[in-house]
Amino acid sequence: METQTNSSEGIVRAEQMKLILSIDQSGPSLSEKMNFKACQYSNCVFRHSLNNTNYAQQADALIFGPNYEQITLQVPATFRQRQLWFVFSMESPAFSHNRFNKVINLFNGSMTYSRDSIPAHFPYGFMKHKAENTSVDIVDYAKHKTKGAYAYVSNCNSHQYDRLETMRRLLTYVNGDIFGSCTNQQPCPTKGDIICEAKVHSQYRFYLAFENSLCKDYITEKFWKALDNKGYFIPVALGGLSIEEYTDVAPPNSFIHAYNFSSMEALGKYLQYLINDDAAYNRYHEWRHSYTVTRKTNQKSVCSLCESINNPELIQTAQSRLFADEWNNQSNCRNLANRRV
Repeated sequence: METQTNSSEGIVRAEQMKLILSIDQSGPSLSEKMNFKACQYSNCVFRHSLNNTNYAQQADALIFGPNYEQITLQVPATFRQRQLWFVFSMESPAFSHNRFNKVINLFNGSMTYSRDSIPAHFPYGFMKHKAENTSVDIVDYAKHKTKGAYAYVSNCNSHQYDRLETMRRLLTYVNGDIFGSCTNQQPCPTKGDIICEAKVHSQYRFYLAFENSLCKDYITEKFWKALDNKGYFIPVALGGLSIEEYTDVAPPNSFIHAYNFSSMEALGKYLQYLINDDAAYNRYHEWRHSYTVTRKTNQKSVCSLCESINNPELIQTAQSRLFADEWNNQSNCRNLANRRV
């Protein structure tokens, strides 16, 4: 990219600048994430442009999102001789519209929530160790919490199990509420009344972080928002292929996972036990002394993207890694449709 810019270390030479271009609807959301100033390689510039072939020709790397099939037809294949092509997705492959045609096997890498993503992994959230074990202001997290579990469900579609019916079955064993457009139930008379909603939410002990599809590493914002929320809930998770996918990324003893229980009845009885035992409930909040969680973009991922563009030899080639074949493999998603969990 023939551009010159100032950096904290002085002038970066024009020939060193690297242009990363998103050429579909994912651009605006990605723009908020792409800050390279704190990276070892800080010479990347991110831009978004729809259907601009001339601009695409200047780029060192192209990022394609859900509409890639139409757009790739407009980008000459000769560009690939000197460019890196990446695919971006934050949705699970459980639904057919989130799967990729094998033309994606021509791409150099991926940017998704999956920990297998190369060159950049973009999780919905992550934990961080505190500088030191610190005290917290709250001693009793159970205080004033008189209700059991709640959830918001606005996407009524789920894959290979009925999410809403599963939640309702759980709530026959522990008291709770399901809010959102799928139930036409709201916590407050006026939708969007933040003060009222926060007051209502604070009465619950648990948040049901049930994913719409149970795919490897697919742990979305609903889980991380529950951990990050100042209402101090315990997330009750249903997602992923294994519990280890959660224990690997979340603070220890910070959540409850449905896979640990033989049925919704067994899970409901355990939640009721935690409602009746404040000391046991509070132990699920001890992690707050040593960890914090964030839903901000992982700066390490952003820096990894720029590093890979400066060192393209770090990227596995299409010949050694067939992204579409891996992504579309339905063994990466769990089927609970025939199980009364």
